[in-house]
Amino acid sequence: MEERNVVHQFLGDFVTMKQVSSYSHVKLPDWVRNRPFLSKDMNCLLGSFQGDVKDLSEFNAKEKEIILLEDILAVMKGIEGTYIFLESEDHTNYFVMHHSLDTHARSIIERILPLCNQYLYITGFLEEYSKYQYGFICHAFCSAIEVFIRDYKILVAQLENCQDLTIQKTMFYIQPSAKTMKIIYYLMKSIEENATYGGSLINLIHQLSVERSGDSRVDDIYKYILENVSRPYLEMLVYWLYHGTICDPYNEFFICENDIGTDVDDIIYWNQKFSLKKNNILTSLMDNAQRILSTGKYFNVLREYGKLSNEYESLIKNIQYSHREEYYSDYIQEAYFYSSSKIMRMLIDDYDLVGRLKSIKHYFFLDQGDFLVHFFDIAEDEINKPASSIDREKLQTLLEISIKASVTKNDPYNEDVKCKLQSYTLLKQIKYILSVSSSGIVETTSDIDIRGVEAFCLDYEVNWPLSIVISSKTMVKYQLLFRFFFYVKYVSRLLNTSWKEQQNIRQYEYELRSNNYLRQKMAHFVNQLEYYMMFEVIEPAWGNFMHDLQNAETLDTVVKSHDEFLDICLRQCMLTESKLLDIIMKTLSVCHVYTYTYVNRIVKNWLNDDGHEASEPERYLAIANAADSKFTGNLNLLLKGLNMWDNYDNHISSLSTLLDFNGFYGQSI
Repeated sequence: MEERNVVHQFLGDFVTMKQVSSYSHVKLPDWVRNRPFLSKDMNCLLGSFQGDVKDLSEFNAKEKEIILLEDILAVMKGIEGTYIFLESEDHTNYFVMHHSLDTHARSIIERILPLCNQYLYITGFLEEYSKYQYGFICHAFCSAIEVFIRDYKILVAQLENCQDLTIQKTMFYIQPSAKTMKIIYYLMKSIEENATYGGSLINLIHQLSVERSGDSRVDDIYKYILENVSRPYLEMLVYWLYHGTICDPYNEFFICENDIGTDVDDIIYWNQKFSLKKNNILTSLMDNAQRILSTGKYFNVLREYGKLSNEYESLIKNIQYSHREEYYSDYIQEAYFYSSSKIMRMLIDDYDLVGRLKSIKHYFFLDQGDFLVHFFDIAEDEINKPASSIDREKLQTLLEISIKASVTKNDPYNEDVKCKLQSYTLLKQIKYILSVSSSGIVETTSDIDIRGVEAFCLDYEVNWPLSIVISSKTMVKYQLLFRFFFYVKYVSRLLNTSWKEQQNIRQYEYELRSNNYLRQKMAHFVNQLEYYMMFEVIEPAWGNFMHDLQNAETLDTVVKSHDEFLDICLRQCMLTESKLLDIIMKTLSVCHVYTYTYVNRIVKNWLNDDGHEASEPERYLAIANAADSKFTGNLNLLLKGLNMWDNYDNHISSLSTLLDFNGFYGQSI
């Protein structure tokens, strides 16, 4: 009946263990702790061998040595003797001697007890840290220590079978093991005090090996432990470095896979799906950690798209532990260049990366901008409405018609171009980006009265894996540049249209001389600004980018070159200088308002319905003079700002020269 109850209790514990889902490791049943001889921990044996013992002084010298020798061999195995027994303090077990031992016996045994106490601590450490929850690296560490414990137990067994063994001989024989146990004891103490696991555990052992180097025995022990404890870690490294997969159920590796969901932007997925855990990076891998992360991500993509060929198998190496960075660098470099070049060729050959970039340039940088002429012709009335009242579907249809009617109809990716209406002006968007990047301040207010011509923007659909290069971040940069170019082109169109309209009233050229003079100045400003951005900035930067793309060996080089190309365009087009951009936008706004409103009104009202001269022409000339004053003032401010900025970027001097080639404005600055 009692046996049946024990069996039922065991089965109940087992079922409970299986049903527990909140634990990440196997829960051990209680009988492991209730049956002391199934555990290496001697805590449950505490005081079990104590009782009434004879005073040691009642025995002669030979009998004393035999009794003490038996006790010494017992406590060396962690078991209490007759005159040496266990005590506990602060949850720490240690051996103490019976009060009847004389001074001579105590002096001898006190030299042996540290070894026995260290053995107690080590076995307790192994019992605890061999549990599932401590992970593969701790298990490997315990397995390596078990080798030394096995040698120690063999020594004790040999001493038990040794003929004519004395206490003095025992002390002589245990000296090598005592040194080894002392090294392991202090190592375990450091691990327990620092509560380290995973990669940080390997770093701690390496640090201690450096601090205590100099003794060949110490160096050999630490070398053996490091080689064994790092084996699971290096296996994880091989899996990641050559397969792009993480095999790390206990979070011991320095790369982790984050749960970011599926409905996220591609670039967010690429940047945040895998991340570094700096505390688990080996000291010898610290400088190459970012490259290891990138390599695994590349292999992850290649494996996902089935682009790993047979030659890839010869690349996989069995990496061993070494404290030298150069040892790992060779393997990492080889895997990195293979994976990066392979994925780069996949993007260029299979996904036409260069063609995609050229397609984006056609639309966003207007190098084949005749579609914009058609778009202005058929959508001008629509984009002059308030942005909130514009029908986006209609605008998208007009954009598609414009593309189909232009040379871009031959672009195989023209269907990926979409229209977009921003809720704030270009200047506010630039200030928003600069404020977030510099101080983290975020402004979310939108412009209620923004018009379509200021809100219009293009978007471009880019799918994975092309989004690694053409990311949402780079697309924002393209959009900033396009909005600027679009507005400049629109103002230029208004100036050209106003010239055509004024040809209807050429007979009043004398009366319109102020207006003609102002329009010419505005046209000169807009045309030179457009020329500077297109031919002084975009084309040279694009040529350098294409050159870098053709010579790039890795994907990281391509991504870096692409970002640098866009940053150069933004900086040299003055979009990163909010003060200069503010002046330029005000100057363009003067051109826009005057040309669209006042010039059209002058032309329409200069002649009455009967074809005769209308009254009050002086009022329109006064308007032209006021606009001239605003325009000239803004242009002088711009030239002054360009001259100041010339100290930081010499490239901008060409724009200053183009705008004031004969020094006319410079005289008034």
